[in-house]
Amino acid sequence: MASNKANKNKPAPGKVVEATQPPALTNEDKYDSVPYESYVYPQTQPEHLCMIATLFNLNPAKLEKARVLEIGCAGGGNLIPFALAHPKSQCLGIDLSGEQIKQANAQKKDLGIKNIEFHQADISKLVKKDLGEYDYIICHGVYSWVPKKVRDSIFNICRDHLSENGLAVISYNTLPGWGAVKTLRDMMLYHTSGFKEPARQVKEAKALLGFLNDNAPNVNDSYRQVIDRELKILNNTNDSYLFHEHLELENNQFYLHEFVADAAKHGLGYVGDSGLGTMYIGNFNKKVQETLAQITDIVRQEQYIDFLINRRFRHSILTKTENAAKIQRNIKQDSIFDFYVHALYTAPEGKDQKSGKTTFTKKNSKESFDAHNDVTARLFIKLAQMSEKPIKLDDVIKATMKEEKLKDDKALRQTLLKSGLLLVLQGFLGLHATTIEYETTVSKKPRATPLARYQAGQPDSVRVTSLWKQSVTIDPFTRKLLTLLDGKNDMPTLVKKLKEGVRAGELHVNQHGKPVTDDKQLEKILGDHTQAMLPKLARLALLEG
Repeated sequence: MASNKANKNKPAPGKVVEATQPPALTNEDKYDSVPYESYVYPQTQPEHLCMIATLFNLNPAKLEKARVLEIGCAGGGNLIPFALAHPKSQCLGIDLSGEQIKQANAQKKDLGIKNIEFHQADISKLVKKDLGEYDYIICHGVYSWVPKKVRDSIFNICRDHLSENGLAVISYNTLPGWGAVKTLRDMMLYHTSGFKEPARQVKEAKALLGFLNDNAPNVNDSYRQVIDRELKILNNTNDSYLFHEHLELENNQFYLHEFVADAAKHGLGYVGDSGLGTMYIGNFNKKVQETLAQITDIVRQEQYIDFLINRRFRHSILTKTENAAKIQRNIKQDSIFDFYVHALYTAPEGKDQKSGKTTFTKKNSKESFDAHNDVTARLFIKLAQMSEKPIKLDDVIKATMKEEKLKDDKALRQTLLKSGLLLVLQGFLGLHATTIEYETTVSKKPRATPLARYQAGQPDSVRVTSLWKQSVTIDPFTRKLLTLLDGKNDMPTLVKKLKEGVRAGELHVNQHGKPVTDDKQLEKILGDHTQAMLPKLARLALLEG
């Protein structure tokens, strides 16, 4: 089915085939034929789980020698970064898809990783003797897409194989946010049911939404908004996401209270969500705060938050029931000094001369906070300047004292005690259990991280993983440049090899809509672009030398 925007009187092509239904693919076949694209998910990483659990008074395992299991590891994109960052850890990834396990093992071999294993396995058929004990269990993109038998197996694995202080994180589609989306999914399943090839199913599903968006009557604006919002999401994601999110026969959605109750039946207690700010009622208006503050049950309180924001996806952190009894959500303000922080706001040029205040704006947002005196402003400016990597607040205080020639740290420490944790919960500061080691300046012969260089070297690669354990989108030029950053090439050599890439048709350099053919002009353009790109790669934590 194609969009019919241009001529609304002309019937849309692409009719549902009404012949005999094609044989249903097994789950393994589906994931082999349309692999789930394997990227890193920061909110599921053990470092992040460790930070939240520590903040809530639990005692999670040290990361350096942690034992980590990922259920549904796909091609290893989420587990490999942790294994590389912590070479003394022990990691195991399991997945139903033999093809994806093959890809994961290929990465393991090519990167020479010794502390990780990947095995093809059916979650529902795993028995106790097949697994050991783990400090962190990750299950992302599985729970909602499997039947109850497998969901019970996921909980049982977490219960039986978590260490005493172990943590598990499970992601799932959430109600009420998925309510309206489920209707669109039903339509897509109906429309694509006659098509056998996954690629055709994806094409037809998109075309159906386009047809509905172009032709649904304007009188039903709320319906059109749902369609338009889903189209925007799908247009910014890959085909494997649409196929596995909307066209799988299994896609179950849950209210938070249902998920937590089911986990409790399996001996697991709720720690919290992987997003700290999503649990903080202070991020809502005064009326909401007053109402929700009356609810003492954390799950009920978060359930009402989900109602308010129409939430559609969650990453819930679990632990053994007996361990959950130790949780304290009343966080001490001075606990922020036990962690590493980094600024998620931009430092302004100067203060507002009329009001005397300095405004700090959250990156990629209009939200802001104010500093009302010069010393406080200098503290937060210094924090922004120093936090290319996560840093301890004590180091920021020392640096500010030295720069401002202050005799004691009382005022600075009081400022951070009063507002530091609040800024974390509001999303102005990132909180970390550990710091991250990477090169923030560009050397004469820059070297990209082995993982980024490897990922960039894969055919049609569009993303690489940073040492922040974040997925970074790259263009063809950056992809080629990363493959050359092996610590052996200086700037002239980089430009020379990039030019060879242009001559070989790997890269295209145009000016005013025409290919650049002059050698000197080509070298200048490539040189300028490389000089500009290298510091960006350093800031993105993609360089190690």
